[in-house]
Amino acid sequence: EIDGSEYEGLLGAVNTIIRNKPVVAISVYHSIEDIIRIPFLLKGLNSDYELYLRFYGYSTLTDIICYAVPKEV
Repeated sequence: EIDGSEYEGLLGAVNTIIRNKPVVAISVYHSIEDIIRIPFLLKGLNSDYELYLRFYGYSTLTDIICYAVPKEV
């Protein structure tokens, strides 16, 4: 749980993401910027990622998750 530090957490995992191409599920709702910058970061690290945003909230813009899935999974 890195509540609000997802972008920084991904920056710390750059080499692992590039090398291993993991499936990623990460929250993007803690800051408005994260909805844009996290998917761009993931796509920049692996151009083969297919990106999906999924909304799990009910009344507010909370619980938005970005999924990054390599095409060859």
